[in-house]
Amino acid sequence: MAKLVHDRNRIRLDAHDTYAAYDFFVTAWHILDWMYPDPSEASIRRSLRDENSILQIADHVANGAKHFVLTNKRHTSVSDIEDRDGAFSANAFSSMFSADAFAFDGLHVRLSSGKLETVSHLADQLVEFWEAHLPPQ
Repeated sequence: MAKLVHDRNRIRLDAHDTYAAYDFFVTAWHILDWMYPDPSEASIRRSLRDENSILQIADHVANGAKHFVLTNKRHTSVSDIEDRDGAFSANAFSSMFSADAFAFDGLHVRLSSGKLETVSHLADQLVEFWEAHLPPQ
């Protein structure tokens, strides 16, 4: 969990950092394998993935980044990944403006529904998911 939070914070520091995004999504997806490593637990891993769209997205992005071409038909949650430059830098305005106002800048994931999500927002959702599902440390 500490690595996941660390990688999420790297994304927050640089919304265009593809290495941080790669590290984050691969870690977020593989926590499932680390929690249930035994082959007999495959049905638990599959159920958690199938019941949670945020894990489906993590699976799709992590495996797409690792393998470049996805052949497994389960990967249907993402249609594209984009790196966008915003019209304005969030640092160009007073701190009274939320960084969320500039969310069009940075790495984005286009979901199969057509919705465009920032990698930062998906990272927050995945950290929240795993905080709720992992045993307390």
